[in-house]
Amino acid sequence: MMKLSVATFIFYFIGVALGYPICPSYEVLAPCECYEESLQISCCLDSNDDIKEILDRGSQVIDNSTIFKVLYIRGGLTEIPAYSVQFLKFEKIEIQFNFDLTHISVDAFGDTLDVTNEISITYNGIRNDPPLENEFFDLLSKFIKAEKITIDYNKMSYIPEKAFSSPLPNLRSLSIRNGGFIGIRSRAFTGLTGLKTLDFTGTTIQSSDISEDAFDGLVPKLTVDFSLAGGIPYLDENVFKGLLDSVISLSIGGASCPIFCPIQTFECSDKIHWICADLMKYTAKLKGYYCHKGHGYTDIWDYCNKTFP
Repeated sequence: MMKLSVATFIFYFIGVALGYPICPSYEVLAPCECYEESLQISCCLDSNDDIKEILDRGSQVIDNSTIFKVLYIRGGLTEIPAYSVQFLKFEKIEIQFNFDLTHISVDAFGDTLDVTNEISITYNGIRNDPPLENEFFDLLSKFIKAEKITIDYNKMSYIPEKAFSSPLPNLRSLSIRNGGFIGIRSRAFTGLTGLKTLDFTGTTIQSSDISEDAFDGLVPKLTVDFSLAGGIPYLDENVFKGLLDSVISLSIGGASCPIFCPIQTFECSDKIHWICADLMKYTAKLKGYYCHKGHGYTDIWDYCNKTFP
């Protein structure tokens, strides 16, 4: 463990008193770096670095009223343990490109929870296998001031039951793009009463593993995107009817698109006749919905009009 010299403390606090920069000397946060003009702390770490010990050193000398713009954590971390970011505060936190990072403690963050308005945890190896299937979502739900959460490109198995049941009233955007998860459990988003966009683009989600009440509790004026979600061959009425009844728009794309087709498509079958039954209402909300038979494809409007002339 790196210990700071008495001289480091003395020179830093003299500097603060004289109005010198907020960032401490390099040795305080090394190997992380602090950027004065942009108010950023950037950490490029490997598996042997102790993120908690590094940021604890910083919190000993940085004024606790300071609110940084961004914290970047990148590299080779495998875990972010409890109380890693206990006293330092950031408006935005980005944890990216830690491909072996599978676990972030639910208690990893402290004072910044009351400040952070955007959190991005992308291109990591985050998992939520039992018995800790809800822990990652419990962590996210602690960011009560968050307006945007992005958790793209991780390795979660599914969105668990009541994943976002704790209120996040300020959250406007939730992105879970290109995740490896295949299912969404019951009432997964009930705490997101102010949500405006919900993005599942490029996921491997399976329509057969979406609970019928998965989207219960989502409020109107919401835009949902399932584009290029290759595991959804059709819109199950039991799952999607309630969602379509409330959202502004639903961008959707299924599997088995023919070569050169401009968008992925769905099966033309009786499984989508419920959409035909109220065609004007649903086609006004559906974006990019084509269906196919063999190598031909058509938009949902043409299919319904030909099937029910």
